[in-house]
Amino acid sequence: MSNAEKHAIVTVETVLASMTPGESHTVREIARRVKRGVPSVQTLLTECVARRTVRKAHAGKRHVYWLLTAEEADRLGRADLPTWSEAVLEGYDAANRRFQEACMASRRPLSDSPDDNTGSRPDD
Repeated sequence: MSNAEKHAIVTVETVLASMTPGESHTVREIARRVKRGVPSVQTLLTECVARRTVRKAHAGKRHVYWLLTAEEADRLGRADLPTWSEAVLEGYDAANRRFQEACMASRRPLSDSPDDNTGSRPDD
């Protein structure tokens, strides 16, 4: 292995190219194929799972990864989209303002003079 090969950066494309569609792969297996360390490959696989190009599952004590087909990625992509996050919050500021007004209305008025210690504090 040349010096340039030792310092080459592993990309997502390299990791995906090392995987066979329809077969499960472990992190160590993929790291051995791309000739890099497990932590760097793990980071790339996590990114692939977030992009929904790879699926992650448990197999005993370890995780295994599958390269998704286009059909699987499309099906998973549509099923997992959160529809609730697209809604606009309406009335949030108004509700906070009403709550603040209710709190201020139920609060005891403060005395006019700051040196007056005759029961103006609410904890007396």
